[in-house]
Amino acid sequence: MIKKIIKNLSIFIFLGIVFASLNAFAQNTPQTGEKKIDFTEDGVYAKNIAIKDLQNLFDLFEYDRYIYMPGWKYPPIFLENMPTDFMSVEDRNKRINYFIKIMIPLALKTNEEIQIERLDFVNIRQAFDKNTDLTDEEKEKLEKFAERYDVFTRMSGLRRYNILIEKLDEKINTIPPSILIANAAIETNWGDSAPLREGNSLYKELVWYTDEGIKPEDSVDDSYRIKTFPTLLDSIRSFALKINSNVNYELFRHSRADLLSRGPVVNGRNISHNFYYNSNLQNFLGLLNYTITFYELTNIDKAKLGFPDENDFRLPD
Repeated sequence: MIKKIIKNLSIFIFLGIVFASLNAFAQNTPQTGEKKIDFTEDGVYAKNIAIKDLQNLFDLFEYDRYIYMPGWKYPPIFLENMPTDFMSVEDRNKRINYFIKIMIPLALKTNEEIQIERLDFVNIRQAFDKNTDLTDEEKEKLEKFAERYDVFTRMSGLRRYNILIEKLDEKINTIPPSILIANAAIETNWGDSAPLREGNSLYKELVWYTDEGIKPEDSVDDSYRIKTFPTLLDSIRSFALKINSNVNYELFRHSRADLLSRGPVVNGRNISHNFYYNSNLQNFLGLLNYTITFYELTNIDKAKLGFPDENDFRLPD
């Protein structure tokens, strides 16, 4: 059981042998590439697996529901692509449930990575506030952040660093997982889209004036393609960076900063109205709010990656 696993790290690592054995499952399922399940200290990384393999992983870590997990901790199971037979699940509600459970760890990991970036940035900000200057190493890091998050100023010297820090403070921050999951659900019709199957594209991000990517069906405009990604995680990372850097999401970032000043968790439903630039789908904001609300995805906004301990299984007094 998972409670025993997390009590003993050596047992946890030993489970790598179990994961290796999972590669022997579902041999009769059509594959689009070599099936692979890697067990690492960071989590489980699975590629080209079938639904049966996925369910075995979920069962192993007692990941049997998504609305509530003990301690709001979700197992770090990261799929590189959707299950090869995902659309063979005839029950649409089951497919939706699988889709959400696949997306949750990916969204949480993306936020973990952003948190690490933010911590690095906050150290620079605090050093500047204390010393009114930066070391060469800190300046280099700050300039890299500015380039990554599309922050620009013509100022130089201390005024430049002050402006960069002020703008980056609002940009480098986490995004409610409910927003990341609901957007992906809408753009892929809960996993049923060709760009997702062919190129791990969860959000139909576009690239312009290139032959790289997927040409949209029935499009007469040959100037753009749908961007493809090596993994699902890469797709979420790209979309999260877009939210945190693109000018169209400036209102979202303002709202996020305001909500974070009142509490540590941003509720995706309270901020979803800022996504009117995100899609050309009709009534996208209505769809986004409905998806977050109906599937209770705001529960995930307070979640984290990990395995529950014994206290997490106790009901509150």
